[in-house]
Amino acid sequence: EQVFRVLLFCLKSYLEQPDNAACASHIRSSMKSLKYLFKFIIASHRCYAANHEDDGSFTRDMDSLLNVINDLMARTSPEWVIGAQILTLKNFSDIFDDLYEVYGNVQLSEIACRFVESIQEDSSKLQLNIQKLGLMRKLVREDMLLHEESQKIVLPVIVAQARNHFYGTPEVVVPCVSVVGRLVQLLRSTGVQTSDWVADQLLPLLSDLFSVIE
Repeated sequence: EQVFRVLLFCLKSYLEQPDNAACASHIRSSMKSLKYLFKFIIASHRCYAANHEDDGSFTRDMDSLLNVINDLMARTSPEWVIGAQILTLKNFSDIFDDLYEVYGNVQLSEIACRFVESIQEDSSKLQLNIQKLGLMRKLVREDMLLHEESQKIVLPVIVAQARNHFYGTPEVVVPCVSVVGRLVQLLRSTGVQTSDWVADQLLPLLSDLFSVIE
């Protein structure tokens, strides 16, 4: 049995049982080690694929695993799940480079946005919101925002998420402003001409920012 298949099966089987208290520590440990688990899975598949024809099953299995992770992020119970969600948010961007080996730029943009949008909005969950905004800042990347197709996927999500948090507590507003600053800096520093569509996306966001500053 290929190592990547065993890892995919084990990881998915734990994540599908968040109501099982016996799986809680396994899920937290897995989310803490997410970067290395994905590295092992993708490296193992790379070795396997060198001598076997691609039948598409690996991508389907990866899609299924990522969907299960999104399901975990959407949960509001049991109580311990928020700890696993925070760990996942801290580590999710670390798997992007490895996922590029499996998915193209557009697909990865869709994966990242589905993950972010799977998280339930709850202003009372301060640490979860701070970690989510930290992830949003990491999504402000050239490979996602300077290519038209992926830009149209990622930019509306960044704008919507930032606007959702502009009028929260200072602990949330500060990282939110950081997301906007990084976004504007990226668009300016690359010298890419801002299209009317990008301007239309940014204007409400900047208006909110000025309101907060005032």
